[in-house]
Amino acid sequence: MLAIAVSLGLSIANGAPVTLSNDLVTATIDPRLGLTGLADAAETQPAQRVLAVSNDSWAATVADTATSALATYSPATCEWVSTTTSPLNATEAATAATLAATAATAATAVAATIRWSCATTYPTGQLPVERFVDVTYTLGRGAATGFVSKTLTLSSSRPHSATAGAFFVATVDVWAGIVLAPASPATTTTTTTPTAAAAAAAVAGEWVVQKNTYQAQFDVAAFVRFPAQGWGAFASIANPFISLTPGAAPPQPPGPDDPFDSPNCRVGTNHVGGDLPGMPIEGKTARQCEALCAASADCDHYVTIAKGCDHEPANGCYLKREGAGDNSTSDNPCTCLAAKPFAPTPAPPAPPAPPAPTPATPALHGSYAPGMPQGPDAPHPAAHVAEPGVLGLTSLTAYYFAGSSTGLNTGERLAFVDCVEAHHLDGPSRASKTVKVNVAWDENDYQIDVGTAAGRTDYKRIIDMNAQLGVTHVVYEPQNTLHGSLHNTTDGWGWEGYVRYSLLTRVLSRSSTYSRLTDSRLTD
Repeated sequence: MLAIAVSLGLSIANGAPVTLSNDLVTATIDPRLGLTGLADAAETQPAQRVLAVSNDSWAATVADTATSALATYSPATCEWVSTTTSPLNATEAATAATLAATAATAATAVAATIRWSCATTYPTGQLPVERFVDVTYTLGRGAATGFVSKTLTLSSSRPHSATAGAFFVATVDVWAGIVLAPASPATTTTTTTPTAAAAAAAVAGEWVVQKNTYQAQFDVAAFVRFPAQGWGAFASIANPFISLTPGAAPPQPPGPDDPFDSPNCRVGTNHVGGDLPGMPIEGKTARQCEALCAASADCDHYVTIAKGCDHEPANGCYLKREGAGDNSTSDNPCTCLAAKPFAPTPAPPAPPAPPAPTPATPALHGSYAPGMPQGPDAPHPAAHVAEPGVLGLTSLTAYYFAGSSTGLNTGERLAFVDCVEAHHLDGPSRASKTVKVNVAWDENDYQIDVGTAAGRTDYKRIIDMNAQLGVTHVVYEPQNTLHGSLHNTTDGWGWEGYVRYSLLTRVLSRSSTYSRLTDSRLTD
């Protein structure tokens, strides 16, 4: 059963990690940094595959339609706005429900979305325009869901403006330097590889990139292997024209400071006036501002304003000396206020020690070039939804494909095929394998007259032969002289009038007396 550790539709403001889980895997998401882990669901097997994820970054290069200015959006250049959880949209939910009808597990899914504000412009004589990037993580979609999807959605606060709100999406880097490492212990038995080539391909912690067979300049998927643990992972993007490049890990950006990190500071409360000289002190959180106020005999209360509010370039600390009750307001979500005497506050908890995964992978960059304009004339005017990146777990077997230039493991193939299958839109029909159709036109069935006994015998042979071959459907287009003649049809094709059980034989005949109001459909 699918579960989530927080309520649906809830805004995550306290920094607690978000956990998405289905019957196969559990994904852990930091509300501001992104994906931090992927593991087997607890009930899947005794020895869990636990993958530690770091530097789950992203980037998007866009050009402003009005000015042609090029900009690159990323967590380093954008400001975090919010993290929320929500059900899938109506289309996704309908797809998941359809797949659930033929799957052994529930297909309801949830998503966690991190919103970033990436640019604000002020066109002359117009309303301001803000650009957003929403990064959404999703689990779900039927039984084969041993992976997490990551989707970037680029939007504007004025999507219906053909000038100020329009932009061009040049490139999207879904995996901008992601680093993976095993956080589960080594197994007692290690996987064996039958050939030297396969052994070389199973070097621990190295990315193995599978190329696009038809266009070698593009890639299909990248696989990483941890032979001591007996498993690995894959990463890809749901687009055939992608680039997957292992490289050096970029430096980790520091996590954003919480401006309201003191429990004494009442969020939403502000006090105008009474500032001590030299205010504000920039770059201070509430806890740091409180320490400055406690050390100053002139300060009896303080206000902290979050970065970005009231045009603050950084968190702003305002030490004050007038009564906190005078001129105070309680409707500003960007501020917090605390007055002396301050209650003792515990030291901030030390961040949890990261797992000591060895070996870790080189960073992986996965990108593609949409080359698509976004505006009111776009197929989806509200936003540009980029192709999703996928990250999943694999199991290493003792067997590798001899024909694969990079020694693809059979377990890797099974995991990646499951991921691809989950993105197909024809799940219900694929559950019954293929639908086989015979176009009887290829047997010249328009020359067979089913108005005669001999013609019906001929056509029965066509149907019987199809049945022997497992063909379940026939496109039926014979003549039927009981109702019309080929020589009397008025359509340009001559025989095309016999489609739909010879109904059009009567409709398109020169001597037609057919009435759709009184005549029934042919039964012979």
